[in-house]
Amino acid sequence: LIEVEGILNSKPLGYTSSNVADIDPVTPNYLLMGRPDSLPPVVYPAIDLTGRR
Repeated sequence: LIEVEGILNSKPLGYTSSNVADIDPVTPNYLLMGRPDSLPPVVYPAIDLTGRR
């Protein structure tokens, strides 16, 4: 649930340009916390969930 919240709050609020020289778009995370990302990316361990015992 926290990961979904982070994804939704990192979406731009307006038009995003494809030009790399333009400034970063404003996101809800930036308005709430003053930085573009709220959490570091989650790394899931590689385990076999389909194996039978």
